[in-house]
Amino acid sequence: MLVEKDRTILAINKVAEKEGRRLGIKCSSMPPLERHKGCKANAALSTQEYQCAKWKGVYGDVITFWLPLEEYPDCFIHFSVGQKLNYE
Repeated sequence: MLVEKDRTILAINKVAEKEGRRLGIKCSSMPPLERHKGCKANAALSTQEYQCAKWKGVYGDVITFWLPLEEYPDCFIHFSVGQKLNYE
């Protein structure tokens, strides 16, 4: 997802759409809300350095990233890799 500093989703891919993400909504409003307690977006934006966190998904380990964009300091790319979903 491409996300603004205020957490508005600006762009998504098909995996994010499959998870219920939609353009124009706040990513932080997506349930379960407790998932957002570990959000590192503020750290990524203030340091302009990537942040990541590891957690257990339904199907295995997941690593989540927040990548700031040098050309757009109020935006970041947010994605996860690992076994969060059954991709088959």
